[in-house]
Amino acid sequence: MKERDRASPTPMLRRLPIPLAALLAACAPAREPAPPQPAGIQGTGEQPADTPAPESRPSMGPRLVAEADRALLDASRARADGRNAEASLLYQRAATLYAAVAGAHDGDPALATPESLRERAAAAVAAGTEASARALASAKSAWESEFSASAPAAPLPPYGTLLEHFEQELARHPEDRGARRRLAALYLADERFPDAAALLENAADADPVFDLARAALWYRLGRNDDAVKKMEDVRLAWRRALPLRIDRPAFCLAPPRGFDRFTPSESTAFFPRQNLWVYFEAVHATCAPAGDGRWKVSLRCDYEVLDAQERAVAWPEVKDFARDYDPEPYGTVVNDVCLMLGLRLPAAPPGAYTLVLRLSDRLEGKTAEARMPFEIR
Repeated sequence: MKERDRASPTPMLRRLPIPLAALLAACAPAREPAPPQPAGIQGTGEQPADTPAPESRPSMGPRLVAEADRALLDASRARADGRNAEASLLYQRAATLYAAVAGAHDGDPALATPESLRERAAAAVAAGTEASARALASAKSAWESEFSASAPAAPLPPYGTLLEHFEQELARHPEDRGARRRLAALYLADERFPDAAALLENAADADPVFDLARAALWYRLGRNDDAVKKMEDVRLAWRRALPLRIDRPAFCLAPPRGFDRFTPSESTAFFPRQNLWVYFEAVHATCAPAGDGRWKVSLRCDYEVLDAQERAVAWPEVKDFARDYDPEPYGTVVNDVCLMLGLRLPAAPPGAYTLVLRLSDRLEGKTAEARMPFEIR
């Protein structure tokens, strides 16, 4: 086994194009096939006297326009209430429906002209664009208000007084993470790197953002070893937060030889009692320090076979489906590891089956699952 390390917003009009005729067709009720004509009149083009004329299907256009009108009304109400993000989505829906009916206009006299419907769509797009801009401005204003609330009252004092203000704030509230961050940012802006480093180094925060700032400061101050170690701490912390994942599961007819050294079977149709190997990679597995500069990984894998009805297949020749992976500690941190299972398929009837792999990270408690369909013939 071998280890291995690894926007501008779209304008609304670009979201409008849909298969318009398909939209109307999807809303229309399905049509039943016409009944066969009596043998005596086939090919004559005549209708039997007692055969009623086929019913005409009502046009879906008025219904879709009414739905667009409702969306437009709801959008106007949402905008009036200050719910601009919601209003933007409703305007987009109305514009899409108007454009769809205009593009598939069937001449129904109950409908407005295609030109009128396109004008409504364009108006809805313009209103939606305005609502989106208002929603963005509102969010920006809220963020600025939250930030300004922590600063001294206007007018803004000189820079030195501002530093003094936040130093006093941190002295009064030493556990205030926000005050520490703001003061550290001011020290950095003033190029007082040792002061910023001392402030962050003495912080008890486990925030990865703080750790990144510390690493940058250590590098700026020439403490390269400390900077590299801190960056590694950040990488491991973020890795632990990522979900465990099973990548590239594959059936093999020959034993895999190591990481990325395997030959997948060309077919997933096998025979009962056939010997197979399963290769897969565990991504984001926890790599924890084992002492003496070494690192360990500990995983557990179990599996079962399900039939087409998702029922477990009896497999009496296998006593324990679980496999543990506890290799010797590695000399470096590894990102992904590969695992391989040797198994013998159950003596099951021909049909479709699924091999379910379940992987557990015994150091962090994270789990992952992969399903591998195959066939017994």
